[in-house]
Amino acid sequence: MQVVVIFLTFLKSFNDFFFKIRRLIFAPFYWVFFPLPNPKQAVSIRTLITEDRGHQIQKLSSPRTMVPKPPRIFGSLSGEYFKSRKDAVDVFGFELTNGRVFHDGNVITSEGQLIAETSHISSESAPKPLAGLVGLPRLRHFPGRLGVFAAPMASRYFHWLLETLPRFYLLKEMQVDSFYVYGKHSFIRESLELIGLGADQILPPRKYAHWSADTLVGVTPLANSGSVSKETINFLRSLVKEKMKTSDSARRIYISRNDARYRGVRNERALLAQLDHYGFERVLLSRLSFSEQIRLFSSAEVVIAPHGAGLANLVFSPPGCTVIEFMPENYVNACFWSLSEACGHHYYCIGGVKESGTHNLMTLDLKILDTVCKQSLGRK
Repeated sequence: MQVVVIFLTFLKSFNDFFFKIRRLIFAPFYWVFFPLPNPKQAVSIRTLITEDRGHQIQKLSSPRTMVPKPPRIFGSLSGEYFKSRKDAVDVFGFELTNGRVFHDGNVITSEGQLIAETSHISSESAPKPLAGLVGLPRLRHFPGRLGVFAAPMASRYFHWLLETLPRFYLLKEMQVDSFYVYGKHSFIRESLELIGLGADQILPPRKYAHWSADTLVGVTPLANSGSVSKETINFLRSLVKEKMKTSDSARRIYISRNDARYRGVRNERALLAQLDHYGFERVLLSRLSFSEQIRLFSSAEVVIAPHGAGLANLVFSPPGCTVIEFMPENYVNACFWSLSEACGHHYYCIGGVKESGTHNLMTLDLKILDTVCKQSLGRK
């Protein structure tokens, strides 16, 4: 055993040494493609207001604390994970003369300062190299008012749908000539079409894009990460009501993740046999378009699923929908409890589900599931 540890330590040291040599050899070539320096300082919006450097910044809304009902928890999971929290935050709109935007929505002032609220960091500090690059690529300039329609992790479904897309209702009031969008996923493209943004109104999305503009326009996060504001829910629901035809049918759906890398259910066949008695249908969201997912959740009376980004679609479900979420033992995230409460749903959590194997498949206790179904579906 000791020999194995020594060998692995040597292997890691050799790999680190090789990586440093490789960076040293190729460093001159990096600077050809990434000649501009990374920001050396991050500042908050409040600091920019205090310094008064001529940037136009306006508070658009103030925070409020939601007091959701405690979730109904089954299994081995502490209720400490589910506490009341401040979901909304101060939301600011900003207009930066000669401002810049890089990659996934990092906003940089004309003085070279990174705005902390637009990046992966949450405080004023010396930021790490953006996107892990030694420098930033050459600038392209937009002659007009460019709206930043991007945010950290916006290429992921949850963060796009609940944290980025809703910024549109504020950006459209700020007289934007064109939009900077990060990500090429089909759900991003479909949702942009839904809100009426065509390809002629969007800068071509590409990795490591770096743009400046006569005036860079943006909005800070609408809520703390993993939370959702009432304005977000109202915007998304009104959008669907105006633009799409949805069904009034009451469907009971089980969202399978057995085509995902993580958090699938090992004993899903037995689970499906049990849910069949309650009239559930199995759905793989990866096979549905953005519009199809909206229609599915809009008609949902009950949703059962392992924890996963697809549950962000609960925002489209009618108030009173029953939600039963499986939570793995080594990962607890209360975001869908918070979302369910804000949407007026009835939320249940089966926690502490055992995981095993390469892909962390969960093995669900079907007796607990049956107890939850009997309690939650009795009124349906």
